[in-house]
Amino acid sequence: MADPFTIIGATAAIIQLSHFAGKIIQTAYSIYNSTSDQTTSHESIENVTSKLTSLLADLHNGSSPQDGQNQGLPDLAKKTHSLRVSLKAGFKTHWMKTDVEALHKELADCQNLLGLYMMNTIRSDFGGKLQEIVNSNSESKQELQLLRQEVTKIQGGGQNMRIESLDKLHHLLVNSESRLQAMKRNRILNSLKFDGMGSRYRAVSSNTPKTYNWCLQDLEVPKSHPELQFSFRRWLVRGTGIYHISGKPGAGKSTLMKFIVEHEDNQRYLEEWAGNRTLVVAKCFFWKPGKRLEKSLDGLIRTIIHTILKAVPAILPKIFPQYWNPGKESPWEIGWKYGGHQRPLFLLFIDGLDEFEDRDVEHVILVNRLKSWAEGSSANCKICVSSREENAFINNFPAAQRMRLHLLTMDDVRKTVECSLGNHKNFTEHNTPKDCQIFVELVVNKAEGVFLWVRLVLHKLEEDLEVSGSLNELRETLEHVPKELGDLFSTLLTSNDLRHQKEAWAIVAVLMAADQRYFTFLSVFDYSFIKEFSGTRDFPKQ
Repeated sequence: MADPFTIIGATAAIIQLSHFAGKIIQTAYSIYNSTSDQTTSHESIENVTSKLTSLLADLHNGSSPQDGQNQGLPDLAKKTHSLRVSLKAGFKTHWMKTDVEALHKELADCQNLLGLYMMNTIRSDFGGKLQEIVNSNSESKQELQLLRQEVTKIQGGGQNMRIESLDKLHHLLVNSESRLQAMKRNRILNSLKFDGMGSRYRAVSSNTPKTYNWCLQDLEVPKSHPELQFSFRRWLVRGTGIYHISGKPGAGKSTLMKFIVEHEDNQRYLEEWAGNRTLVVAKCFFWKPGKRLEKSLDGLIRTIIHTILKAVPAILPKIFPQYWNPGKESPWEIGWKYGGHQRPLFLLFIDGLDEFEDRDVEHVILVNRLKSWAEGSSANCKICVSSREENAFINNFPAAQRMRLHLLTMDDVRKTVECSLGNHKNFTEHNTPKDCQIFVELVVNKAEGVFLWVRLVLHKLEEDLEVSGSLNELRETLEHVPKELGDLFSTLLTSNDLRHQKEAWAIVAVLMAADQRYFTFLSVFDYSFIKEFSGTRDFPKQ
């Protein structure tokens, strides 16, 4: 039994045949009646008859022996071929009127036979298949019902159907097939999507202006990295394999990854790498507090495949051949089966490997999986990853392609501190520029490249500046701030500042409860109401 799209294609081809047959009849009959030069008409009828024979041959070759409705097509092809030979012979002589009328009758017979074959095809299977498509794709029911109504009209018209009706059906068939293809693509893509896909990437804060530019500008390897062989910019253009961006907690790895993905220079360098080949860039940002698919191998694969298929939809039938039927569900787990001569090039950005959490996959297994993707792609795929400096990553990714971020961001930290404190009136108006710069350097040196530490400390310093612009008070605050993030969090939570302590402890309590499986996942927006809940019991009613 042929599938709906084969039937659509076959019916469209038969419609073309009817067009050609009609042209042959009209042109042949006008040859005798015309008083003008008949060479053009001869050439036209020869060309149309040749196309008719070719289409019949295609139909015959594409029909299986079981397709009973097509068993008579070879005979029709032979008859048309005979007419074509007669036409070629007639071009060399002057035909009599009886010859033209005989040819007119034979060609009319061909058209009637084509009509019969088309009617047989439509009656045998087309109506049922259309109903199947309508039932499985509710979003296009109106269009497909219109197509079915047109087929029903033709079925009731017998052999005296008009070319105008066939034209309308042909247009509907072509348009419906295009829509069905789009529906199938969307069905597969939607089956790959999951709640939370891309949410971590969107939540990552953007970099402070003019920071991180060095990453896409520097060609030379920094002196702090004696083992590094390629700068990141060179790796984008010429490198292969995996490039590892490591750093302390809070060093700004995710912010840097987002900066790279969105920067126009990154796209320019990648186009230089790809040349005239198709380039696909996919990203996945793991997030430990997120849902299962936001931190697991399943989620990683689904995110990458969704990006690839959305960018290169032409490969969908090759990757999902068994699920290309729109009436079937589309599972996400697939093997790579792209068979083109010019495979696309892929660059994957995978952030937060240390936040990967999969009970069936350890960090080392994840690393080996990523390495197999890069090494087994014949240089068609390379991967940029980021993580904390944990053994599973430091020991298994090559040091020759590792950037230790916290050793390179001193200038970026300085710009962030200057931007924050420099915009505060009490800081700039109550102190000399030299004293301000000295204090900025104190903050930069103590930060050791950890941006999260910097942002937390700046928040504390800005609170002090609201009260006073005294550098002595700012230095005292800075001296009491721990250098390690964990100690800093403890200090902030246990400080004597009661304004935020109650709210902070409430947030911690909710986070601890949210770690239980039965607890509903809360968004950042939900947490913003904790202060109101803590202040009054009647808040939910307000």
